[in-house]
Amino acid sequence: MRIHSISLLPFIISPVISDASWGFFQQGGTTKLFGSSIGLLGKDATYDYVIVGGGTSGLTVAKRLAENPAVSVAVIEAGGFYELDNSNVSQIPAFHTVNSNSDPDPANIQPLIDWGVTTTAQAGLNNRKLHYSQGKTLGGSSARNGGVYHR
Repeated sequence: MRIHSISLLPFIISPVISDASWGFFQQGGTTKLFGSSIGLLGKDATYDYVIVGGGTSGLTVAKRLAENPAVSVAVIEAGGFYELDNSNVSQIPAFHTVNSNSDPDPANIQPLIDWGVTTTAQAGLNNRKLHYSQGKTLGGSSARNGGVYHR
């Protein structure tokens, strides 16, 4: 199985997680990491499959494709690693609602892990705007939603 990550600015490139293990750096393992989470600058590469989006679906498709050792797969993700970009907030369960609420105030939106999507003023909400939390990170919204969704 060959899994690579590439550099495609302005995107941050993230490797595919294989079998829920971090075996990317194993010598002689079944998984190889080409570069790092930011790729190799100035390195051109060709892949059999390029998956755009490292969310739940994108990583699932990439994992299934990479089960064939004859193909190479790259995953392009606009965000980085949630735990690194969001520091302690993602590590402490009580903080999972921080930056995940519906407040459209830019001060309450973490741009490293969220796309910052807001609605227009809604008449049924006294002309308030709402923030729709959408994950911009490896794992997508599933990595950061804490089992909560906006309706």
